Amino acid sequence: MKEKLLSSPYEVCIERARLYTKSYQETEGQPSAIRAAKALAKTLAQMTIHIDEEELIVGNRTSKHLAGVIPVERGDINAVLEMEMDTMSDRKRPFMISEDDRRALREEILPCWKGKTVRDKKASLWAERGLMKVKVLGEIDRNCPNLATDIFDVQGHLVLGHGNVMRQGFNGIKERAKEHLEKLQADNPDERKKADFLQAVIICSAGAIAFARRFAEEAVKLAGEETNPRRRDELLRIAESCRWTPANPPRTFYEAMQCLWFTQVIAQISYGMAGTFALGRIDQYLYPFYKRDVEEGIITREEAQELIEELELKLTSNILLLPEIGLEVSSTLGTSPQPITIGGQTRDGEDATNELSYMILEASERLKAVINNLAIRIHSKTAEDFLLRACRVYRSTSGQAFYNDELIIPALLSDGYSLEDARDYAIVGCVEPTGSGDTFACTGGNDLKLGGVLEMVLTNGDYRLLGGQGLRTGDPSSFKTFDEVMDAFRKQLEHNVNLAVDAVNVKDVIYQAEFPAPFVSATLMGCVESGRDATDGGARYNFGSITARGLGTTADSLAAIKKLVFDDRVLTMSELVELLETNFEGKDDVRHLLINRAPKYGNDDDYVDLLAKEIAKLFCQEVTKHQSIRGGHFRPSFYSYGTHVLDGQFLGATPDGRMAGEAISNGISPVNARESKGPTAVLKSAAKLEHRLISNGSSLNLRLLPCLVQDEGALRKVASLVKTYFLLGGMHLQFNVVSRQTLEDAQKHPQNYTDLVVRVSGYSAFFTDLGKSIQDDIIARTEFGHGE
Repeated sequence: MKEKLLSSPYEVCIERARLYTKSYQETEGQPSAIRAAKALAKTLAQMTIHIDEEELIVGNRTSKHLAGVIPVERGDINAVLEMEMDTMSDRKRPFMISEDDRRALREEILPCWKGKTVRDKKASLWAERGLMKVKVLGEIDRNCPNLATDIFDVQGHLVLGHGNVMRQGFNGIKERAKEHLEKLQADNPDERKKADFLQAVIICSAGAIAFARRFAEEAVKLAGEETNPRRRDELLRIAESCRWTPANPPRTFYEAMQCLWFTQVIAQISYGMAGTFALGRIDQYLYPFYKRDVEEGIITREEAQELIEELELKLTSNILLLPEIGLEVSSTLGTSPQPITIGGQTRDGEDATNELSYMILEASERLKAVINNLAIRIHSKTAEDFLLRACRVYRSTSGQAFYNDELIIPALLSDGYSLEDARDYAIVGCVEPTGSGDTFACTGGNDLKLGGVLEMVLTNGDYRLLGGQGLRTGDPSSFKTFDEVMDAFRKQLEHNVNLAVDAVNVKDVIYQAEFPAPFVSATLMGCVESGRDATDGGARYNFGSITARGLGTTADSLAAIKKLVFDDRVLTMSELVELLETNFEGKDDVRHLLINRAPKYGNDDDYVDLLAKEIAKLFCQEVTKHQSIRGGHFRPSFYSYGTHVLDGQFLGATPDGRMAGEAISNGISPVNARESKGPTAVLKSAAKLEHRLISNGSSLNLRLLPCLVQDEGALRKVASLVKTYFLLGGMHLQFNVVSRQTLEDAQKHPQNYTDLVVRVSGYSAFFTDLGKSIQDDIIARTEFGHGE
């Protein structure tokens, strides 16, 4: 199954696009929740299904083995039409689309959505409300109110309520919706909206049940044709499982795995995107099934291990369609993260690690190619053996990351979670912690470029690439003190956060009014009870989010201004502004002075580290002032999706000596090659940030040489790095354990490294799927070895 995954081409599947388009045409004028539910039900009833020869867990979201789907209702997809059709690249696997499908998109599907998508309506409302500042560069203009902000079409980003589904089954969810529906008064307008939502939940639940039964019928059909007795028995077992679940609560570990997968797949079909839904703490909600089945002799550990490994391969097989936008960053993001969270604490505060936690680590180690973002929670009672076992996986792959319970749980308490729900957190998307199956936090897709904010300080509100962008904070050449620089930075930061929040709330209004998510809502605590869709604030907890990028670049730049202009008086502000405007042309000596003389974040130097701390605090305080339209405040975070490379391509030269077009720093990591005092100094710098304020997550990357995990003594040092950083107050830590030599050889000979997994910023990816500019960024990161 792994080899098939690695050798299959990436394709485009238009089935969902065609069926959703037809359904929305048929339901014109009906309530939005009903339209969404009927589109899902129609798709589940008519889409192609298949059961592969090797499968024990069934359920596909596309008609092809390895394909991206097109969420036509969310955004313009004209770039899909320009994709390569039938060629394979030596660098990466491009998406392939047939000429017939390309024609259907161009002539039948896309015209039906013109002016009606989230992206179209978002851009229209932004322009109407004076939020749109950028109107160039094709696709990008409708995601950027200005060049310092990215507000993408996606909403989502949550931990699906898998545990909730397993407790009730969709029959139970359907009956609860009916009970609440019967209590409503049809002549009350507010209750009419609730009735529409509950009816949509009923339609979705029935559609999910019918979808599973289609697989039961297919399994019976295949069993009748099967000559291998063992496979015939497997198919009959599949049929029995699909007849029972997800309609009803699973009775066995095998049925629980099947229920989980059906819920995950149907949610992805309903939403049209692969990477917005996390599985949460599967070692917690699956463990009772596993324990009982093993004790009763229903399943062996080896059989359960096989099911876990199949699940992880299926998660890796769900890919995200991301057309290239004219810059070499990545022609496809490839497989899309759907994080699993293991370890941590129980709702009662005890150690939650169990046998399944270890089995999930074993699956990642054995398969190597899994990139579903494995989140490993660590706390004061975590067993040393579990931490070492988790670190040992780095001998095989780099797909996992560590999270600090002792910091994240208090941060979630500050957000308003109960203690029990905070202890039950899981990781979403890249690095974002939220409650499990009870939260609609929209944790990703709303971003602010700190380097862009600083550029506006140094251009009096302009952006070098396009000119006027907004707020005037004074001619930077006239600044007499560093305090004036920081005051202008605060004003530009406030202005851009306000702009981002307003733009996000416009997007969320569109989702609330026209594109609700009744299937997803059916799985979340609070929605059925309140009679409100998750997009309308129905979940138990609701938040917005803004993510900052480029902290290290910004901190280094402000430190360079402070040091060389105001402390040492080597340059004047006028001279610095001129250097940046001309991209250091003919002034390499001054550029190297900015690089070498000013302190750099990541070296345990308070001069710059405290500036990074101040920038992060200012950002967090500004973000949390704002309220989401669903209720709940906006939460701040620091990570990127590899977009820090793209950010740099739009950003002019910066005072830290970075030239125009070069990548900026990722997450809360230092600028590449600027950390010169070893990994401990990096961790001490990062730990100075007030991480409890960063409740939506932060990403810290280190690259280690493989020799650091090859023997037990070295492995214990890596584990000590994790524990020490967390004791200092860090939130998240992840490693790429791969040498520069290996990465450079993988660039030259990608066919030899199809299962090489790396952490980009917050997410994992196949290295050979990434565009060269992102590959180069990963190669450029400092590698730490023995003696550091």
